[in-house]
Amino acid sequence: MVENINNNSKPWSRSYLTLTSWDKIAPFETINPYDLEAGTIVHREPLFPIDHNINSKMVFWIGEVWRLDVGSIVYSNNTTVKSQSDYQSGLAHHIFLHGGRDMVNEVKQAGECRIGEAIQTTAGQLPCNYVIHTFVPTYNPRYLSAAENALNSCYRSALGLASECNSRTIAFSCLHANSKKFPPELGCHVALRTLRRHLEKHSSQLATVVLCLENEADIENYKRWMPLYFPRNESELQLGQIHLPEDCGNMFGEKESEERKIRIDSLNSQIFRNFDDDYVETEEDDRLSFTTNAVQAKTLVYKKEDPDIVKIKSVEKKTSEQIQQEKIEAMYLGYLEKLKTVDLARIAQLNFVYQSTSPDNKPIVVVIGSHLDPKKEDMESVLLYFIRIFEAIGPREFSIMYFHSNMSSVPLPDISWFKKLLQISVFKYSKYVSNLHVIHPTFFLKATFKVLKPIYDIVNTKITYHDNLNQLKPVIGRINLPKSVFSYEIKINNIDNFSFESIDAA
Repeated sequence: MVENINNNSKPWSRSYLTLTSWDKIAPFETINPYDLEAGTIVHREPLFPIDHNINSKMVFWIGEVWRLDVGSIVYSNNTTVKSQSDYQSGLAHHIFLHGGRDMVNEVKQAGECRIGEAIQTTAGQLPCNYVIHTFVPTYNPRYLSAAENALNSCYRSALGLASECNSRTIAFSCLHANSKKFPPELGCHVALRTLRRHLEKHSSQLATVVLCLENEADIENYKRWMPLYFPRNESELQLGQIHLPEDCGNMFGEKESEERKIRIDSLNSQIFRNFDDDYVETEEDDRLSFTTNAVQAKTLVYKKEDPDIVKIKSVEKKTSEQIQQEKIEAMYLGYLEKLKTVDLARIAQLNFVYQSTSPDNKPIVVVIGSHLDPKKEDMESVLLYFIRIFEAIGPREFSIMYFHSNMSSVPLPDISWFKKLLQISVFKYSKYVSNLHVIHPTFFLKATFKVLKPIYDIVNTKITYHDNLNQLKPVIGRINLPKSVFSYEIKINNIDNFSFESIDAA
């Protein structure tokens, strides 16, 4: 069945056909947090074998689910739906803004929906065909298994509804929302094992499953665990035998206990346990409802924030930003004090960052990514060294050239470290940075920068990605690049040679 997806008048939409499937993304060359010898084998036989057909259906995307032109999108609702005006920000705001009055009316007319279930509505002016709303309970560590299984049921309920309406493409936001207090890593495990088990049984029903990620914690966790649930080579398969949890659930990805097992029929007649019986909500989880008449009469529960508190937060927004700036300034001044006494000779010897000059005699900060291994170096000292370089330039215009060449065996620093560097850079140096050139970028490097966009947005227009060195030839001959950069350029772009001089620091 060809889905009738119409987004011709929606310039803000994104076609899922333009996204790269999991099997087409190179294995985590730059971000592999594991060592094959770092632990004992937990699973003698792989729990999730290599399956290229399944991998070709999975898509890892950094973006907002409501923009996609898939058959169905899935999100977790946790705010009031009395009217469209109740959504002032966030995912629900965009969904109901473009979903329009029909979606709101459908929502209001539905019956009851319990924890772990989902309902479906039409999509209004959204580029998708259907919106699937589900309810995830607030995480309570006293009811760990019930919380995991409720989240598992949310994913399975959504997949079941997608199947009923013949949606061949489906996109999920991270259902373990921050407001639900789910530990991001736990939510990631539940999502990945549930989707993997579903595709093992019902692969023919789905053509594409998109995982939409927006915050740094979720991106870090999915980069870490997706290769283990959806391995693409023998190395990732072996890592799964070492690092996957001992209990990865049953054939549906659900945790089972001897005391209570649930019966599950075929996909079209799934029987889900009543998680309300297993899970005790805290006092803060006020139960309200929103509804639909598109599928079955159900109600979605949610937590409503006090309107007065919402107004106070809005008034205090500027003050919060000022407080954040004061914290960054204090951090910056603290690093300046450390620079007076710290010994950075070891970091300087790495030759990973140094100053050069452009043809018009303006300073250039050159960064060679492959010369720095975050696992081996003290990253606080590395941050200090960056500040020392920037301070040495003084209050004048300069550019930055970062070479991501030859990073297949070198992991990226943690996003938290990038965040700190960018916070200080934006606070102190952004007005002096004329250009930031990123040479030989990879998919996950771009993803890392994208998740940090709220921080570096001030200099976002100054970033330029270069897949090759062609546009930088007037500069390259002056900045003493290591030979390894040219070797990488020759290899990936199939060129014969480069004639520029370089240092022997490959």
